[in-house]
Amino acid sequence: MRRTTAHIIATLMALLLAAACDFRPLHETANVSYVRIYLDEEILNVNTGFYPEVTKQGFVHPEYVRPEILRLGLFDSNTGDLKAERYLRNQGDDSRGHYFDGYIVLDPGDYDLVAYNFGTEATVLGNEYNCFGMYAYTHELSPSITSKFKSRTKDGVDVKSGEKILYDADHLFVSAAENLHTERHGNVDTLRNADGEPFFRASSVVKSYYIQIGIRGSRYLSSSVALLTGMGASSHLIDRDFESGGEATLYFELNNGTIDYYGSDVACIYG
Repeated sequence: MRRTTAHIIATLMALLLAAACDFRPLHETANVSYVRIYLDEEILNVNTGFYPEVTKQGFVHPEYVRPEILRLGLFDSNTGDLKAERYLRNQGDDSRGHYFDGYIVLDPGDYDLVAYNFGTEATVLGNEYNCFGMYAYTHELSPSITSKFKSRTKDGVDVKSGEKILYDADHLFVSAAENLHTERHGNVDTLRNADGEPFFRASSVVKSYYIQIGIRGSRYLSSSVALLTGMGASSHLIDRDFESGGEATLYFELNNGTIDYYGSDVACIYG
């Protein structure tokens, strides 16, 4: 009787365990994808163009600082919602230039890719978890600074242009690609750009300009600043022509210098 009872119990336990277990193949699919992103480091008026040339005359040159980390996000192509992200720290160089690379686990599907660098001082990101609305912008100028322009500003707005006054942006490298399709795979796959190449490129969404103003006695100024109207208040990361914030006035500091025109030094302010 005891043996029969024990046998029944053992049989029931075996049936319960069989019902509770989820039998899977010994070899799981990895769904790991490799990503490589090159930086376009030829930035106009920072390390190429006219501005670097005037440094030969002793002008202060904008400093280029290479990013240390890229944030990589893969977003649902239909909803724009973030589905996977990774922070790329590994860096290298080859014939195409300087790159960041790494691996990301990604389920099969259709995605939009957006990657951008960390470490910007003034430029910040909005709506980071949905690529359809993700944009870069800068904060409004501090009241402690706008108070110095009482004749030109009121409540943080440039009274002449009617635009909000914002801090000048620093460079933000962005790589964006739409409609990437991935299949289920057991080995490591490689994400490719629209041309089928196994890499992506990131360029700055911020444009750089050189401004120079000749002014008598500028060499004796301790400091000078400028307000530049009609500039873009923000930049969409996927569609660069999309401006979610309209136009704004940018605030930035100027430097003092001299330019040799036909053997005569002319005082100027520039930035």
